Amino acid sequence: MLRLQPAAGCKTLYLEIFLAILAMRYPSHASRKVCLVNRLQSVGVTLNPQVIEKIDELAKLRGVSRSEAIRISVDIGLPLLNLGIALNAERALTILEHTQLALSLLVERQYPDDVPQLVNMALNNVREYHG
Repeated sequence: MLRLQPAAGCKTLYLEIFLAILAMRYPSHASRKVCLVNRLQSVGVTLNPQVIEKIDELAKLRGVSRSEAIRISVDIGLPLLNLGIALNAERALTILEHTQLALSLLVERQYPDDVPQLVNMALNNVREYHG
């Protein structure tokens, strides 16, 4: 069964899923920084201390600067806001996890020989459509 393993210091399922999405979307932060150096523009924002703490935690876990953590967060959140999507992350992730676990259990019981191929196909789809 394919499962996400919590990263050291990760406190919530939401953060872990967020980090997994970031890892797929931005596999090489270093190359992304190089590509964007000439296109960046400085913008000042004021955030509450709890948000800054979460951003710093994300930056530390990913090994990036605070600015890069904010850029990644905006890159992921802004498209959802532009589409008018108000996402209850905890509910959505619970549904996704429950569905994945239920389906995995059914496939493992009824088609055990197909499990490795399905996992590989799922990983390929993630890379192709979400990478």
